[in-house]
Amino acid sequence: MTTEAWRRSPKDFTVSSKKQAIADLNDDTKMLLDFRTGCILLNISTVTGHAMARKEELPGAVRVGHSWRFRRIPLRKFLYGEE
Repeated sequence: MTTEAWRRSPKDFTVSSKKQAIADLNDDTKMLLDFRTGCILLNISTVTGHAMARKEELPGAVRVGHSWRFRRIPLRKFLYGEE
């Protein structure tokens, strides 16, 4: 795995990764989003995201096995101000 595959800082997220994250958020066939996608949408680093998820400060963040995921609908409601 290269360092290019797992960028950590929000300023390093590419335009294409942001577009893909928005497409995943609006995809009705998905129930869970991977943690990196949620962090891209929230414009936070994955390290900050993990710290906030452990404190239960992120909307829709759930622990699945050994990794974190985002439930799509609560995250979407938070981002679009529907709640």
